[in-house]
Amino acid sequence: QEDLLLEMGWDTAGVANEEARKCLKAGRGVEDSFGRVMSVLSRHVRAAPPAAVGRAVAEFRRTPQSELEATGREGFARGFEILFARAKEEAELAAEIEPLEMAQMLQALVMDSILDWAAGHSDLSTSLRRRTSLLIAGLKQPVGLS
Repeated sequence: QEDLLLEMGWDTAGVANEEARKCLKAGRGVEDSFGRVMSVLSRHVRAAPPAAVGRAVAEFRRTPQSELEATGREGFARGFEILFARAKEEAELAAEIEPLEMAQMLQALVMDSILDWAAGHSDLSTSLRRRTSLLIAGLKQPVGLS
């Protein structure tokens, strides 16, 4: 059963990462790209029963990072990272933060949104859109890190 739960998560990541690659290829801006990725991610997650989604997230969190990496598969932070890298190259983001760190922040927000939805506390589409927009808005501001 654990493998089935992990597969569910990998499938979701694959769908989100494919949309990120399409946005990259089409030359879309950061906000448009993430809007599309979050829409696809939301539809894919909402197609599964909330209880199963909650169990899948729990399984990913329980599994050691080394085991997840050993599969050779990419989580959705990879798609986020490539979009943030391009946005940084195109000067859409003023932040001095590395794309990987940006992706990790967004992944945490996304996972929290998914868990909130699975528990019946929020609308997934609205939560993903709002949290992504807030993060991107913050990343457009210079933060003066030293």
